[in-house]
Amino acid sequence: MGLPRPQEPFQRVYSAPERPAPARRPRLLALLIAIVSFVVAAVAVFLLTPVGHEERAARTPEPSVTGDTPTADDPGTPAP
Repeated sequence: MGLPRPQEPFQRVYSAPERPAPARRPRLLALLIAIVSFVVAAVAVFLLTPVGHEERAARTPEPSVTGDTPTADDPGTPAP
């Protein structure tokens, strides 16, 4: 009556189910994000950097008209 039992008992090995693989961004998307951020940084530097000769001319000090008499504070003059 019924099926005969096997000689050795069947050993079932139970293990926890495996976690699903974490979602990964495609490499193309990561490369696109890197390129876009580089371009945005380059544009920001280009727009925020002062360019022009008028601004440079305004920053350079003009030579004094009083003369080139050495003063006591000048380290290149000999002491009296």
